[in-house]
Amino acid sequence: METKKIRIIYTSDIHGQLSGTNYAFKRKDLCGLTRISTYLNQLTDEVLLLDNGDILQGNPILDYSRLFLPVSKHPLPLLMNHLQYHYLVVGNHDFNYGLPHLFQMLDQIHATPLCANIVNKDHECPFTPYAIHKTKDGLRIGIIGVVTQYIPHWEKKEYIQDLTFLDAYETVKSLLPEVKNQSDIIVVMYHGGYERDLVTTLPHGRMTDENQGYLLSTLPEINVLLTGHQHSPQVHSLPQGVTLQTSLNAYDFGEIVIEYEKIDHSHHISSIHGRIIPNTFPEDQELIQLLYPYESLVNTWLDQKIGSTSMDFSIHDPLNPRAKKHPLFQLINHVQLSLSNAHISCASLPNNPPGFSNNITRREIMANFIYPNTLVKLQINGKILKRALERNAQYFSISNHQLSINSAYISPKLEHYNYDVFDGIEYVIDVKKPFGERIISFTRSGVPIHETDQFELVLNNYRASGGGDFDMFADAVVLEEYDVSLASLISDYIEKQKELNFELVNNFIVQY
Repeated sequence: METKKIRIIYTSDIHGQLSGTNYAFKRKDLCGLTRISTYLNQLTDEVLLLDNGDILQGNPILDYSRLFLPVSKHPLPLLMNHLQYHYLVVGNHDFNYGLPHLFQMLDQIHATPLCANIVNKDHECPFTPYAIHKTKDGLRIGIIGVVTQYIPHWEKKEYIQDLTFLDAYETVKSLLPEVKNQSDIIVVMYHGGYERDLVTTLPHGRMTDENQGYLLSTLPEINVLLTGHQHSPQVHSLPQGVTLQTSLNAYDFGEIVIEYEKIDHSHHISSIHGRIIPNTFPEDQELIQLLYPYESLVNTWLDQKIGSTSMDFSIHDPLNPRAKKHPLFQLINHVQLSLSNAHISCASLPNNPPGFSNNITRREIMANFIYPNTLVKLQINGKILKRALERNAQYFSISNHQLSINSAYISPKLEHYNYDVFDGIEYVIDVKKPFGERIISFTRSGVPIHETDQFELVLNNYRASGGGDFDMFADAVVLEEYDVSLASLISDYIEKQKELNFELVNNFIVQY
């Protein structure tokens, strides 16, 4: 009787990080598929290679390729096919450019796309719900794919038109008997995270159905649960196996080693072990050569100067630009107000934006506006506005008598992007007050705002759809939607102005 082994290698939330290149800062980081390739090349065991979603968005090489290259020449399928991925799950960001782009890309990738909890208007799955993968020795691995059903809260309606996102947990639960009858071991690929800590069972942040990893982990038939979306690397043992989560941008990847014995025509699992592997391997030079023409084109494109400024647009930490008016927030709000003619604008920034240097390049635009957000104009009242301001005021905390960031915005997932700065009003946040009572003053042109006052608010589509638990905007009326990315708007504005110089409007105070 011989013990056999198969390794499952999985990536999640790659966000287009094909190589170790950090385009925002033009340096090499310890990340990327080119480094994972080196690890794969040294393995002698049989490998099952999986990707858990969010591959099509988040990197300048993807932006350049989408804008200027035919899909058949796109570097992402080139690398994924070279690495020989077997299966992938679609993530929420994979819908960011619409279904035609998504399906065109999937057509180029040899891996089978899995997703059981999405159905079209005919109640059919546009993706394969599950697959039964057989190893060389005949071990049957049932693989079910699901994605967070929260996508309609974020995505533009026309990009997911006629699609229904079913409950991921209920979908997996209903499929398990069918898959179990055909499998020796069951793997669930879930592009979502954990709603509870798997050790303490305490809630992870806000309890919504965005994440159901904890709930899925309670299903006894699942041997391997692969998660993502939260970008929080971790490994947990389950009574029947293991569950993992990677970080993002291929800074690490997951490995599950399954040992089994073949007795006659039956397979018996003897052990399942999982770990997260930091991606510190040298880059595969063969892949570097494949990518070289693309990287040269992208770097030339990104280094083009589009404007200049004598103001200090730099950002060195997440707290200061959110606690005191920063010119980048004001610039975003000014551009949004100019486009929409709304009364009020609110703007957010990603977790770690670098800001601008004195000579502003397209590279800096990409670094500061990593999401393909578009804009929406809403009709709101003073009550909705107050609720939104109170939601934002939760960002702050007090530590050792100093202003700090609420830990809920740091763990289990960095969420600095869920804080907004408003223009068109004046407001005061008192961090000493309890949640829901921190906005002690809010006015427009010095006049107090009442609950029934009516305003037009312009904001990004993620926030307008309730993203970040801004569910108060669900009560607002959509007046207009603007089908142009915020990154493009800012870039066009700077190219037109050439020189950015304006007076800061210090319209809000954070006191503690």
